[in-house]
Amino acid sequence: MIKRIAFTLAFLAAPIAAQEQSDAGQSYDSQLVVIETTMGDITVSIETERAPITGGTQMEPERVLAPIAHEPTSSTGLSHTDGALSMARYDPGTATGDFSIMIKDQTGLDANPASSDPNLQLGFAVFGYVVDGMEVVHAIHAAPIDPDKGEGWMKGQLLAEPVEIIDMRRVEAASAPEG
Repeated sequence: MIKRIAFTLAFLAAPIAAQEQSDAGQSYDSQLVVIETTMGDITVSIETERAPITGGTQMEPERVLAPIAHEPTSSTGLSHTDGALSMARYDPGTATGDFSIMIKDQTGLDANPASSDPNLQLGFAVFGYVVDGMEVVHAIHAAPIDPDKGEGWMKGQLLAEPVEIIDMRRVEAASAPEG
């Protein structure tokens, strides 16, 4: 069964506050953000250098932005691994605000330029990773669903009690939890 966690991202063009190391030892600029939810805190590292365009608003009419350019994983070098933040979209270039947090490696969502399917060629856009609070993400995923909520393929996939974001705040790298 698929469950999606959609949050509101209210920060674009965030100042750089942290550096993240890639597998190759290369440092990339990122911004640490604490997402305070009704189920606990989740600290994420937003990829401000490798995925600088991506952000969002969870379809609140007053805050919805125009769709953003697609940043495929084949260009950013990021991947849908455990804890990755990935933009929700219909087609590449239609993402406006919703995103998912991977609860295990889901590299099948990465761009696959060799695919014959144009949608799979570009995959989904990763723009950050959870660095602390995966236990909160797992608790949200384990929360009861409502079999009557949702429409179409989403029917029965939505949480019975939505998890609310209380606050989102940037944090300095020195005060961020180690992950």
